[in-house]
Amino acid sequence: FYLIEKWGHIEREEMFRDFNMGIGMAIIVPEEEAEKAMDDLIKMGEEPYLIGEVIEGDGQVIYEKG
Repeated sequence: FYLIEKWGHIEREEMFRDFNMGIGMAIIVPEEEAEKAMDDLIKMGEEPYLIGEVIEGDGQVIYEKG
C-alpha cells in the first residue's frame, strides 16, 4: 500500500477510506467480554488483535500508532 500512496500522491486519510489497510475483519464486543472473545478466537486457530475501543465522542475517528 505504501507504493500506491507514494506513487499515486494519495493522502493517508484517503488510503484509510479506500483500502482495507490490513485488518480484514473486526469483531466488536463489550469490554468485559473482550478477553473471552480473544481466547475463543485463538482456540479456533485465529490470531486476534485488540485494536481499539468505541467511545462517546463528536464523530471523529482518531488513528494512533500502537
